[in-house]
Amino acid sequence: MLKKESAIEKISGSLSTEFSTTFLATISSSTIPVAAFLPTLSNSLASQRFKKRVEEAFEDIKLILQAHENKIVQLGDAQFKLINECALAILQTTDQKKLNYLKSVIKNAILTDEDDLNDGVFLSRAIRDISAAEANFLIKNFKYSTIKIGDEENGLDTDCLLIQNSEDKLICSGLISLGLLIQNSEMFWNHGVYNFSGLVAKLIVLLHD
Repeated sequence: MLKKESAIEKISGSLSTEFSTTFLATISSSTIPVAAFLPTLSNSLASQRFKKRVEEAFEDIKLILQAHENKIVQLGDAQFKLINECALAILQTTDQKKLNYLKSVIKNAILTDEDDLNDGVFLSRAIRDISAAEANFLIKNFKYSTIKIGDEENGLDTDCLLIQNSEDKLICSGLISLGLLIQNSEMFWNHGVYNFSGLVAKLIVLLHD
């Protein structure tokens, strides 16, 4: 007697099989995108380490999908896009912390209501391009209402974060380019004051483990 197909097997043409076969086959044949043009790079130790991290990430994703297969069959377009973009981003990611964030996003996208992902295009772009350090910054500092980039400390509110060191300034520069930090419209005369964009709260929910 034939075994009845599970929900995972029924959608094998989309999420489950795409993650477990297509993507894993891709990294098996071309671990790093540039390796397709410079095959000798695939023999490097760094390439082998990257391949191992990515393979482990996709194995974890398979487990996530299997654990939530009842929700997967009802995924909306925004959820599917976000999960698919994360899977593609994994193939471009060498940072283990960023890989962990991407896995968290996939899990949380499945569990998040479709209506809460109506900014899916912008969320996908932000998740794809954000670094682990930038994600850490958002999670750690979202409690502040404003960000001040510069050296002036006089007259700052207690809920304003002053950014002075070069590393944090670089992080803020990246967040500004992603549209996650926007200039404070009420203090247009002060170019160093920023607010978190409306997208950040949704992004943090997705990034949390």
